Amino acid sequence: MAVKHLVGDHITYKHNGICEIKSITRQDFGIMGGREYYELVPVYENKTVIFVPTDSEKLTAEMRHVLSKDEIDVIICRSDAEDHVWKTDAKERASEMEEILESGDRARILWVIKVLSLYKKQLEAVKKKMYASDERVLSTAQKIITEEFSFVLGIEKEQVVPYILEKLGK
Repeated sequence: MAVKHLVGDHITYKHNGICEIKSITRQDFGIMGGREYYELVPVYENKTVIFVPTDSEKLTAEMRHVLSKDEIDVIICRSDAEDHVWKTDAKERASEMEEILESGDRARILWVIKVLSLYKKQLEAVKKKMYASDERVLSTAQKIITEEFSFVLGIEKEQVVPYILEKLGK
């Protein structure tokens, strides 16, 4: 059974980052007919409005609770222990990493940031560039993590990486 969210709740929605539920409203968008929707406004892009049907089958996977500080600290430690096999084939790697982003598992998303950042540095050292798919995944992963961690921890986005490194003792 899906969790019922309330007006004023903060949630994460897909790759849109932290959103506030501004209202729960009935809308008629034509072919869909009249349905009840969550009206979401991304915290860091408050000119955007997203309408999500409250009866969507994917709602549980797409709308997630915002982590607590304690959950963030546990995830940071868990991400350092993540042990995945690096896929050398770019298509396989992109597919796996997109799957990780869709899962919403923040520890695995941190792992993606870690390995792609290291890979990017290695390529830059030999004057090469990452595949566009790797760049896109890295950018999306960084947005997901920095927005949520910044929001929850009450710090600037630029302070998120130093916070993570401090927790990891690096």
